[in-house]
Amino acid sequence: MKKRFVGLVVTSIASIIFGMLFLSIQPTSAATPELDQSYEFSPDTWNVYVLVKNFGQVCQMITPTKDNFASYMDVYLSDGNGSAVTATLRTNSGSLPGDVLETFTTRGPAAEGFERMSDSDGTDTAITANDPHWICLDAGNNTNLRWYGRNTGYYNYGYMIHSFPSSPTSFIQTDQGFKTYGYDDDPPPTDPGGDDDPVTEGTTPDTSSITSANVSDEALGDTSELVTKPTSLTAKFVTDEKKETRGVLLSWTSSTTVDIDGYKVFRSLKRSSGYTKIGQTDANIVEFLDDSVGSSTTYYYVVRAFQSTLQSASSNIVAITTPAGIGPSKVKNVKVIDHTQNSMMVTWDANEEENLTGYVVTAQIASGSKISPFDIEKDKTSYKITGLDAGEIYKISVQAKDDTDALSAKSSVFQNTLYWSDNSFFNTSYATTALTTIATLLTILFVWLIAKRRAKNKL
Repeated sequence: MKKRFVGLVVTSIASIIFGMLFLSIQPTSAATPELDQSYEFSPDTWNVYVLVKNFGQVCQMITPTKDNFASYMDVYLSDGNGSAVTATLRTNSGSLPGDVLETFTTRGPAAEGFERMSDSDGTDTAITANDPHWICLDAGNNTNLRWYGRNTGYYNYGYMIHSFPSSPTSFIQTDQGFKTYGYDDDPPPTDPGGDDDPVTEGTTPDTSSITSANVSDEALGDTSELVTKPTSLTAKFVTDEKKETRGVLLSWTSSTTVDIDGYKVFRSLKRSSGYTKIGQTDANIVEFLDDSVGSSTTYYYVVRAFQSTLQSASSNIVAITTPAGIGPSKVKNVKVIDHTQNSMMVTWDANEEENLTGYVVTAQIASGSKISPFDIEKDKTSYKITGLDAGEIYKISVQAKDDTDALSAKSSVFQNTLYWSDNSFFNTSYATTALTTIATLLTILFVWLIAKRRAKNKL
């Protein structure tokens, strides 16, 4: 009894000492990371996955809201074969993944679920909060790695692409499962000041008339002398060999302000008024293709540099008249609003050309095979495509057609068809099990019939 008591005391003391030492060597942090951005829901609603090895890197755009990205994150994976999986946190560059900020690794996951991925040194990464970033997953040697997601429209701060960095990169209207963690920097202590503190007076520029850069019908806003304007704007009409992509290519000389966020491109049908934003570029991009133009139409363009909510003055105005016979303007707002294992419902905005005669809808699988185009009447703005294969990624394109049978440039979206769900009769594993069971029962019945017949013959 005495020996047992002494042993218990020694064990308790050793545990306390070890615990104190363990706590003393724990890394310190400016704050405890908390769940920031995530895309998660109950497992029975995951209905799309990407087999990563088939597409190079698969990337999900995210928009963290914290100043610091934690040294770990969770990604919803399954069916790994045990080899290492690598993910990178990247900046955003022209709506594509940019520079690598941090690399995360994990073992190959053995079962479906959120898998923890950590960086090598346990150091958090400073980022620009509320700016788009990317999580890019590389399967490495993991041939069976799957990244699960769900249909479009659920995560509102990004989208998924695959085949990065090959060209062309495919934009997909699905979102993949993830959880990211982070924290804000601790604010500096407040200086209570006093009567001797200097007082600085000044004014803040009025930016109330400048709307968000993401609004497509943004008008020209107030200008600021703090941002210099771009110069030498030029325009020319360009088209590719297949005439599937065409438009007015704008080029300009960059602003001399070094820390701008980018450029906004404005267009009008009048020289002196009516300009609305049709797009924007990053600061290092000084050209823009306007592919939403029609035949025999004169367009006027200006470009402005912007820095946060400040805009420069306009560049020089450039005018261009598009050639005749190039077809209608590009169809806008093409999207897939519903899809199943073998069908997709596609919608778009109506074109306004007087000589419009209809639309052409095509579906092309990622492997290259193409479904025959569908001719749609001009008063229709939706179409249900049927006869598709389950679990495939399709490029859906819509073109407007005029009375000369000239087609507009293609407006395209990418969308997965659904996989057969686990409770479906057509699920492969269930079908195999059912067939095996039926074969076994038939075999037993056959053996029983033979045995019965032999017994009858003996009688």
